[in-house]
Amino acid sequence: MQIDQGSILQQTQSNSEKEQSIIQTLLEQQNEQDHIQIQQSIQHPTLIQQDDIQNLKIRYSNQSKHLWIKLNQTRTEAKNVLQDLAFALCEPSIPNNSIVQFTFKTGEFAGVIIGICEQKNFNCCTISPQDAYLLNDNGQASLNFDEDDESEQIKSEFEWGCNEIINVQVDTKIGKMKWIKVRTQESYIVDIDPTKCYFPFVGLNMQSSIQILDQT
Repeated sequence: MQIDQGSILQQTQSNSEKEQSIIQTLLEQQNEQDHIQIQQSIQHPTLIQQDDIQNLKIRYSNQSKHLWIKLNQTRTEAKNVLQDLAFALCEPSIPNNSIVQFTFKTGEFAGVIIGICEQKNFNCCTISPQDAYLLNDNGQASLNFDEDDESEQIKSEFEWGCNEIINVQVDTKIGKMKWIKVRTQESYIVDIDPTKCYFPFVGLNMQSSIQILDQT
């Protein structure tokens, strides 16, 4: 049988062209996927954008606080004058689709909690674990956990002492919350549900106090 060399060569070239075409198509698809991923990364950054942070002027609520917590006249300082843990809510709420910060200064006694929660879950004596993100001064974090799931209560390495300034940043655009110890610039960041409406709050043990520092 006579082999048609020209036909084989033509078929080989045709197969090669098909392979090149497939490779080119795959490369174009990969480039398009890479472009989409880059755009998504730009549109949905994983870190809080510092240039976009707005100062949120907050005050302690006269209505949403425990009777043991006493406020000064300007509602910028709260103190637990009796015993056991008590809570105070701050106003206003954190705006949706925003990046805000607010700052506290702790007093001379330990036993302070700083966090955010939905108003419906706030209680003067305790905080519902659902839709709440809080951190206390010995590094114990409770992050929107189920009451039956103890694994969501985390012991972090982030701790603070007395007379400490703590800056809190909340990004409801990408769902991030960050506590910063101003003295050392140490920080602790967690994911939050950006679809909820949150209020800042504090928890105070006996004789503990905490002051709101307005940003300029």
